[in-house]
Formats: sequence, C-alpha cells, structure tokens
Amino acid sequence: MNYKEQLQTKAWREFRKEVINMCEGQCVGCGSNHNLHVHHKTYIKGRKAWQYGTDNMLLLCGDCHNRYHENKKRVELILNDTSLYATGDASTVLDILELTVKVQPHNRGEIIEILRHIIDNQLDF
Repeated sequence: MNYKEQLQTKAWREFRKEVINMCEGQCVGCGSNHNLHVHHKTYIKGRKAWQYGTDNMLLLCGDCHNRYHENKKRVELILNDTSLYATGDASTVLDILELTVKVQPHNRGEIIEILRHIIDNQLDF
C-alpha cells in the first residue's frame, strides 16, 4: 500500500482525528482551524502513516505547511551557504527562524546555531 492509499484508510482517519483533537483543532503555526494538514516530523521506513506517536506529528494549516517545507529548505541552505546571509534581507532570515521555532520547537538548538553563525560572521542585518 503506497502512502496515498494509506491516507484513505480508517486507521489514518482515526489517527488524524487524534492529532487534530490533541492540537485542539488549531494550526500550531498560526492558530487557524481551516484546511488542516497532519504533518509527520520524521518518517521511518516500513511504518504506515498512522504508526507514529502523536509527538511526531504537527497540525498545520495548508499555508503554514507549505511555508514549513519552503523554510526547511531555506534553513538548510542558510546552514550550508554563508553567502545567503549577505544577499538575504533580515526579515526573510528572521521569518524563517520564527516559523522554525513555532513549528519545530525541538529544533531550537539548530536556531541557536544559525544565530551564532550570523554573529560569528558579523553579518549585517
């Protein structure tokens, strides 16, 4: 059964409902209660979509879910390429950091490393 088929099962619908209830039906990024997506923080090969603990899940609205994936890619680029600091504007970097902290509080260490990197390289924002 592929991932798309897994999302059509009763087991997934029940797990999804559990995550929505745990988050009180609100996006963890912005508080919206519309167009909610249940997002896996990580995947483990061989597990079905519903075979995870709720602590591995985030409830995001469609907009925050899209921003999450876009920002995750940006954070990875920032961590790997200091020239992006010099060419980006402060609001972009700060927006990425803010959303990452909201959506991925377990990655606060990563945020601290980004900030240290900015300070260590005396990047001007």
